Order: sequence, then C-alpha cells, then structure tokens
Amino acid sequence: MKPHIHQKRRVINPPYWLKFALKGGEKGEKARLGISLEQVRLGEKVLYAAGKDERRPPAARGNRAHYPRGEMVIEEYAALDAVVEQSFIVTRLPADVGAQQAAPLPLVIELALQTDLKPVVRAQQAAPLPTDAEGIVFLDGNDQEVLAYGRATVRDAAGRETTARPALEGTRLSLTVPGEWLAGATYPLLVDPLIGDPILVSGGPSFSGAPAVAYNPDDDEWLVVWKDNGNGNWDIFGQRVSAGGELLGNNFAVSSLPDDETLPSLAWDGNSGRYLVGWQGWGLGQRVWADGTLDGGPIGPSASANSPDHAYGHVSGIILGVGEIYGDVYAQRYAIPVARFTAEPLSGTAPLAVTFTNQ
Repeated sequence: MKPHIHQKRRVINPPYWLKFALKGGEKGEKARLGISLEQVRLGEKVLYAAGKDERRPPAARGNRAHYPRGEMVIEEYAALDAVVEQSFIVTRLPADVGAQQAAPLPLVIELALQTDLKPVVRAQQAAPLPTDAEGIVFLDGNDQEVLAYGRATVRDAAGRETTARPALEGTRLSLTVPGEWLAGATYPLLVDPLIGDPILVSGGPSFSGAPAVAYNPDDDEWLVVWKDNGNGNWDIFGQRVSAGGELLGNNFAVSSLPDDETLPSLAWDGNSGRYLVGWQGWGLGQRVWADGTLDGGPIGPSASANSPDHAYGHVSGIILGVGEIYGDVYAQRYAIPVARFTAEPLSGTAPLAVTFTNQ
C-alpha cells in the first residue's frame, strides 16, 4: 500500500485545527489525522495558549492555510504533492524577556493529535539495533507506516539554522528549539517540519542504516545507498527512486566485498552519466550507471579511508573524494571516463567509419 495525502483540509472552530485524510490500499481505506496547536512557550513564558487569544480568524487560499496565533506566533500549512508542510513563525519575543535571563531558554511548541493511527517514535521501532533516523511515524491497524513527522528545520532572519527534534508523550507532540541557539537568533524565526508518507527503501530482517543520496537531473531521479548486514557483514546496497517517490527496480548490491563497508557517500557525474559511490572501508569506490547497473569492478586507493564524502565539479567534470586516514584528511580526484569517438573516411570522402571506445 502506498498512501498519499489529499490536498484537502478543514478548519474547525473552536479551537482551530487542521484535519486531513490519508487514502491508500486497494479499497481506498481512509485514516484521519488532526493536529491542533496547544501552546508555544519560551521556557515557562507562554507566548500562545489555545483558546486564549484567537482574535483573528484563520485564512485559506489555494493549497495554504494561515492561522494567526496571538500577537507573536503564526501557524501555516501547505498541502504539497506528497507531503503537508507545517510551519510556525515566531515574529518576536515578549518585551519582558531579554538578556537578563540567567540561562538561555528553549522554545517549545506543543501540539495535540487526534487520530486513530498509532504514533510511535521511529527509533523505538528499530530497537535494539541503532538507527540514524529520528522522528515520529504513524502506524495503521497492521502496524504499517502511513505517515511520518520528521525533524524540523529552524531558521532565523539572518539565515542561521538548527534542528528541532520532535518528542512524543501519548497523543501530545512537542518540538523544542535549543535555548543556546535561540540566544543568538534574529527574529522572526521559522520552525519548519514536514508531514508526509514515508517511502520504504529497504526493509526486512537485516539492519539498514547510514543512508546517502544523490540526484540525477538528467532522468529526474535519485540513487539512495546504505549499509546493510544481511550477508553477515556490512555491505553497500542501492535503490533508484523516481521524482514521484516510486521505487525504480529492486535493491541492488553496490559492493559486497569480504570485509566491512560502511558509511557510504556518492556523487552524480553528469558528464559521464554515472554515479561514483564510496564508503568507509578499504578505501574503494564503485561506478554505477544511471539505470543501476555496475560499471566494472571497485576502484580507488589501497588505503582504508574513514568518513568519506564526494562532490562533483560541474565545470571540470571531476569528482573529488575525501576521507580520513590515520588522523589526516586526504583527497583524491576521480575522472570517470566517457565514451569517445573518432571518424575518418573509408576512401576519399564519405561515408565515414565511426569507432566508439569507452575509456
């Protein structure tokens, strides 16, 4: 089942809250999720409390809904193609909150959930295995993920950014912006989580983690790579994902060497139409064609590099790979060869004999 979010919302008063439908499955079963803002506070100082300062009505235009919340907070929703974007704007701080505070105060946004779905902290699902994923997922009656509520990006007027991680207590959801970051913030500031249906890229009895992704603009799709221990040691696997969120083909092995390969990274080379995938391990990499087939065998230096990363130079056509080796940082340039051709007349003038070589 691949659910999707309808671009339909309804405002109910009082209090104002957002309600949207999820639909999926062969019979088009629906599940509903309601989200209402209960409180926004700075430490113990309340900036907004539901029902106490609702002097201005909400407004909806197109795919957006706009909720003024008192004098200092604005709540907005936008229904996009595959997600609902929720955002909170804190326009300023109260006049009686300032530099006299003994310690930086966190900003806490508290929400109430109304739904038949089961909210679960994503990390709890992976226990006892570790996970790199954070956030809240909503499960249906078959314990399948229907919806995800991820970490929020926080940005101030000067362009500084941090993240606010969601926390769940029963049917109450909260987002906390660290006080240390707020101490240097320029207002207004934006708290911007995303609500959307998750795409299961890799699932099963083995553990998958440390994902990385690169975009292929020529075909408008992504390649996702990750580490997986399904073969008894850590290998690197990949999966193509379309712009519409569909999986293209099946999971495939990028590298299954006898030793462990972890922490993959990758870059798209638009010059050759291939990805270069690297990983932490025996310092190797693998070229991958846009359709997911491997181009030859592993390549790279003979030293084990930690924490690798790769970036493509669009002007030079060179991929730069970096990594840490015995406490030092090294870089290596990779030029993925492209198909070349030569042409010469068979006799006199045309026709030409054209020879292609993949160098």
